[in-house]
Amino acid sequence: MVSEPEWGFNEPDSIPPGRITLRKALELLSRHQMEPGTWTADKIAAEYSLELRNTEKLIEYFRVFEIYIPEKTREQLEKKHGKLVTIADTIRYLSPSALKQTMKEETKVREKHNKDLEIAEKLRNQNQESEPR
Repeated sequence: MVSEPEWGFNEPDSIPPGRITLRKALELLSRHQMEPGTWTADKIAAEYSLELRNTEKLIEYFRVFEIYIPEKTREQLEKKHGKLVTIADTIRYLSPSALKQTMKEETKVREKHNKDLEIAEKLRNQNQESEPR
């Protein structure tokens, strides 16, 4: 077996081409979310032995859950409850108002990140257009 059952079941020793485990699906989705320019559908399909068509749909329709916890909030929770190991630990102790505020802040961070990506893409396109052929 690959490791102890992380999601309540053991993973198989071998996976046929065109199939992936939940762990690998989360891994490839995380890679694509963090570096979409590097981890394209083509590269993911080749790396994980998947069909390109399926890979394109996978990265189009699925995302890995992310949550932004402000450092101040995290420190307060750790003082009160000890070291928080997982996001589930953190969410368990957040009050509804703190969770709502955290989600608002995470949305702002994501919007800024998306704007930065758009600007970078525009600059990349401008540089490619200005390069002599």
